Amino acid sequence: MIDSAAVRAEPDAADRRRYRRVFLLVFVVAMCGKLIDGYVQAVGPGLAMATRELEMTALWQGLVGAAALIGCFAGSPLFGWLTDRYGRKPLVVFTMAAYLVGCLAQLWVTDEAQLFAVRLFIGFVIGAEYVVTSPMVAEFAPAEKRGTLLASLQFGWYVGFILAYVIGYLVAEASPDAWRLPFAGAAVLAAIGLLLALRLPESPAWLAGKGRREEAERLIERRIGPAYDLAAFAPEADPTTPDTDTTPQRSGLALLLSPEYRSRTIFVCVFWACSVLPYFAIGTFAPQVLAALGLGDGLAASVATSILAVIGSAAGVLFVDRSGRRPLILTTFWVSGVALAVIGLWSGAPVVVVVVCFLVFSSFNAAQGVLPGVYPKELFPARVRATASGIGSAVSRAAAAAGTFLLPMAMDAFGVTVTLTLAAGFLFVGALVSHALAPETRGKSLAGASTSRG
Repeated sequence: MIDSAAVRAEPDAADRRRYRRVFLLVFVVAMCGKLIDGYVQAVGPGLAMATRELEMTALWQGLVGAAALIGCFAGSPLFGWLTDRYGRKPLVVFTMAAYLVGCLAQLWVTDEAQLFAVRLFIGFVIGAEYVVTSPMVAEFAPAEKRGTLLASLQFGWYVGFILAYVIGYLVAEASPDAWRLPFAGAAVLAAIGLLLALRLPESPAWLAGKGRREEAERLIERRIGPAYDLAAFAPEADPTTPDTDTTPQRSGLALLLSPEYRSRTIFVCVFWACSVLPYFAIGTFAPQVLAALGLGDGLAASVATSILAVIGSAAGVLFVDRSGRRPLILTTFWVSGVALAVIGLWSGAPVVVVVVCFLVFSSFNAAQGVLPGVYPKELFPARVRATASGIGSAVSRAAAAAGTFLLPMAMDAFGVTVTLTLAAGFLFVGALVSHALAPETRGKSLAGASTSRG
């Protein structure tokens, strides 16, 4: 995070241009990662077509649909620890290279077991991306725009998600092998992201947190400009800044589970899991769910709901810094939960009611979906920022994977309305936990927001 007050002198036009170029590079690389994340996790279009061509059973559908989420569960905590230990840039480069390999590999799979294995690997890489790019954006972003910029990355996730659906819809009847395109199309984004990632600087905040202050200062002078000093990017590392955080210098799980940060860790894990479980479970099988609700062409209807989700995500970006984080999370949890519960509990609801409620769920859940990109980056200090994101991501992916794996079998056993009612229950749990634990961080510096009393 750049603190505009912490400069050696008023930056001239050249220094401001250099800073904007560096930040734009960081942001574009992070956006490439989020576009890929959304694209590769929109498994629904490709899965619907692959099921026909590979003659997958409900068990294999669940496994392939949940594979990326299972891999993410393992990758997020590991790469969170690696990112806090070895730096932001090396892990970003690795992530983009691995994305490229994994996406291209989907062009040559021949059966459901191979597809599951490749998707598992891609999920492992998704786990890395979740924790390596967003902390860099948080550590380079202007303080007054941090929430909007972090939320914008989540908006990019939804754009990637709908892009996969649009491609799937366009190629649905093209050829027997057309299902490979929705799976592998993100390779183009991965190649672009890799080329740009090679030009990234390391995060000065991470360097300072590792005691490499002189290296961080040289990097700032060389890449950004002499008018800026280390305190602009890492206020907590500035010896002239009062130490407002008296927490002992623990790190990793010891700090995340300490009395100072335990409630924040619980909040991030629970709200993130309750937010994504219904979205991933229903989104993965959206064509089947919507068709079961009597909405005709399920794939076309899922494209429409995905478009509305993008609009909802854009609304989340607009409101996260205007209304604040806490009002946004509470409103979206309650409204999306009620909308889904109406569909589930009103078994004979008219089609127009089902359509409206499903669109409300999609848009409000998507608006809330920007917050996993904001809260975990703000609530914890730099030395555990990526680790905290990794733990939260792992818990949320485990919940989403369980929901995605179980949804087709639940629909077979209990029907679509009971299944959606259960999904609404998770949204209500998230609302209650957020009422109790969600802090407000709008307007605070990154150092202030991340202190245990911040």
